This record gives sequence, C-alpha cells and structure tokens, in this order.
Amino acid sequence: MKIMQMQEQKAAANRYNVPEVIRRSTETDYNRTMKHKETLKTMIDKVDIVTEIFCSDENSKIFDNTESKEQELDLPVAWDKKKVLKVIDDMRLKGTHDMNIRIQAISTDDLNILAEIANKLLHDLHELRFEINQLMSKMLSEAAIITSQPDKVGVNIKILDRKESAPFHLSLQFDVNLRQQIKLSVGNMLDCVIVRNKLVFTDISNEKLLVYNNDGSSNRDIKLSAGPCFVSVLSDDNVAVSYKLNYIEIISVNMGRVRSVIGTNGQASGIAHHNELLYVVIDKKKIDIMFQMGEIVGSFPCPSESIWIIETNQNKLFLAEAFGGNLYCCTMNGEVIWKFSDDNMRFLLGVAADSCGNLFMTLRDHHTVVSVTPDGKHNKEILTRRDGMNCPTGIYYDKSNDCMLVCNQRNGDAFLYDIKHQN
Repeated sequence: MKIMQMQEQKAAANRYNVPEVIRRSTETDYNRTMKHKETLKTMIDKVDIVTEIFCSDENSKIFDNTESKEQELDLPVAWDKKKVLKVIDDMRLKGTHDMNIRIQAISTDDLNILAEIANKLLHDLHELRFEINQLMSKMLSEAAIITSQPDKVGVNIKILDRKESAPFHLSLQFDVNLRQQIKLSVGNMLDCVIVRNKLVFTDISNEKLLVYNNDGSSNRDIKLSAGPCFVSVLSDDNVAVSYKLNYIEIISVNMGRVRSVIGTNGQASGIAHHNELLYVVIDKKKIDIMFQMGEIVGSFPCPSESIWIIETNQNKLFLAEAFGGNLYCCTMNGEVIWKFSDDNMRFLLGVAADSCGNLFMTLRDHHTVVSVTPDGKHNKEILTRRDGMNCPTGIYYDKSNDCMLVCNQRNGDAFLYDIKHQN
C-alpha cells in the first residue's frame, strides 16, 4: 500500500491521467490483491496463535540451544517428528509450570499444521509481491503521464471527516472564521437573517424580533402580534415572518413596524423568497407560491407531510423535516431531485446555502452545524460544541459578503462567521 500511495502522489504531481478502461482494470486487480492480502492476514493470525506459545523469551532460549535460526525458519524440512518431540520434552524439563501448560495445549498435529501454514505463507507472500509489481507495471505502462506541464493540477479525491463516518467532496473545502460573537437577551430563538448588515433574530418566548448591528451591539426590539417562528429576507428593509398561525406579516426592520398582513390557507411555518415570490410551507404538507400581496399563483404537495423548513438556491428548493432527519432537493415545482437522509439529523431546524450550492444545517440536539455538498452525497461537521454550539437553531448565509450567522436557541449566544472558499 505504501508503494501505491507513493506512485499516486508522484502521478498527481505530474498531471497523472488514467483512462477509464485502465482505471477499471487496475481497480479490479487491486481489489483481487486486497482480498488476497486479507486471506494472508487470516493465516498470519493463525501463525501468531502458535507463535505466542513458542516465542516467549524462555522458549526462544531453548530453541537457540537446540537448532540454528535457519533451521527454525525451515521447520518442515530440517525437523522431523522425533526432533520436534525431543524439543518439547526439553522444554518440559527446563521450562516453568506455566510453560508446561502452554505446551500441553499444542498437539503434534498442530505442529504439522504450523509447518504447512509457514510454507504456504512464504509462497503466498512471493505471489502477492509478484501481483503488486505486475499491477504497478501495468498502471505505469498504460497511463498517460505528461511531464511537460508542471503547473497546478486539480485532484478529485474523497476525504473522511473527523468522525470517519461519511466522506466529503472537495467542494466542501472552505475556512470558517469567527468574526463576531453576539450576546442576545435571553429568550427562545428559532431563526435569524442578515438585512443590510443588521442581524435579525426571532424570539418566540418574548414575541418580538431582536435587531443587532453586525458589531454585536443592540439596535432595537420589534414587538410582534405573536411568537415569531421563521423569517425570510425580502429586501434591504423588509422581512416576512411566520407564526405557526394562519397568516404572515411583512415587517420593516428600519421602521420597526408591520407593513402588511397576508392570510394563508393553513398554518404557515418555513418561508423562502425567490424572484419576487414567496414559497410558504402550509400545514407541513404543501407549498403555496404567492405574491407579497397574498395572491396565490401556485401550489404543490411536499415530498412528506413533516416539512418545516424551506430554502431556495440556484433555482432549486430545499425542504427539510425538522424531526424526521430528511432533506429534499426539489425543482421549483416540487419534483424531488435527490434526498439526503441521516439518523443523526433529528431536530434539523435551519437550512442555508452558499453561492457554490453547499448547504449548511443546524442540528439542535446534536449541537452541530453540518455542511452538505450540492449533490447531497457528502457531508461534514463544521461547527460543534467546541465552537460554542449549544442547541443551534437559526442559520443564514449572506452570499454578498460570504458570511454566515448562527444562533443558539436558549442561551443567548449568536455567532457571525466569515466563510472563505478554497480555490
């Protein structure tokens, strides 16, 4: 394996491009060789069981006094049955009581089996070495190696995350740097957004919006008609707020008052804004599409009847079950493109997306923020308890400034991060 890793590194530095047909062939050879290696490992384990008995410091001295090292290694050839039994008798005479117990546990048949295993092991090691050399020769002879272009090369690899539970793609390579920690008045925060450099939080318990400046200082509180749940940015001043009731309010952040009220055909939860239209989750089972004045222009069923969260990005809808652990990527008409599911994603209470299509999700009861690739195939924890996550709920990504806002539910902590994507 070390040889193969060195070859892979050397090839990557020289723009190593392996045709697909060669890659499949070498992959088959590699899998066969690895299977062979596992068989050898099982055989080695069997040898180790007997070696544990005969290769202690005490027993090694007896072997040293009886035969040379070469004879020990060539057991089936140089030793006959009488010689083996004589050594065992000598060990019984010279060894300790514990040694006698260990020797009595090994029969003559065991020794014969050990001899056969040793011979087979040596043969298979030579065969394995030959197969590896043949595999590497085939790769190097059939692959196209370009040495005239020593510039940077993009390598498509998969890397395990720190929990070694799920791989992530290179599109998840970015730096997350804390810019500002904000201390909010204690309440019950569920969602948050950034509106023209103002940080806005929904406080269910105190029935208000909390508005803070991006330096962490308080700007104002906006008293509301009920406990707000979710909030969506409509413009540099206006936000839409849902209450888990049959209406939505449009609120001016700068003026601190309600501009209009929109009636809904059921209990409204998640809200998203796209191309001057509102996409609203109704009764957790359908999406109503409406103008900001309340006129419904379309509707479609959700992929499940447990949808709470909605986000839009790059002409796609992302729908999430708060308690089911499923995230759906859909067309703007609700057709499912892919589904991401993880048992650890219970209490998924926030979803945001960057300009690259990466998704960011808050997992409240796991005290983490997780990122997911645009294709939904890979994920990675990016923020944990060590970063201050304590029942995180709200999350918002400001694409114009590449920054991300996260708030905890009850301890009053919120965090503003700068996100730097790697080229």
